[in-house]
Amino acid sequence: MSSDAGRRGFPGLAVYSGTKFYVEGLSQALRHEMSGSGVRVTCIQPGDVKTELFQHSTDTEAQDQFDGSKKCKILEPEDIARAVVMR
Repeated sequence: MSSDAGRRGFPGLAVYSGTKFYVEGLSQALRHEMSGSGVRVTCIQPGDVKTELFQHSTDTEAQDQFDGSKKCKILEPEDIARAVVMR
């Protein structure tokens, strides 16, 4: 599971962005390593999803800037799970 923050660094979210850059890089390398094996590797970037991320942050400026849950209805984790299950 990745994020827009895995492709662009956001002020106030340096650690989060760094971890998502790692996810993107690892996935890209694994995709190349597994090529031809039948194993598929991808990253999902779902956008805003209702998680506990901002509940654990003390950076109120980042919360105000990036937490979209107060502005509109955002996705639930179950929405993402249903979308990515391969049958």
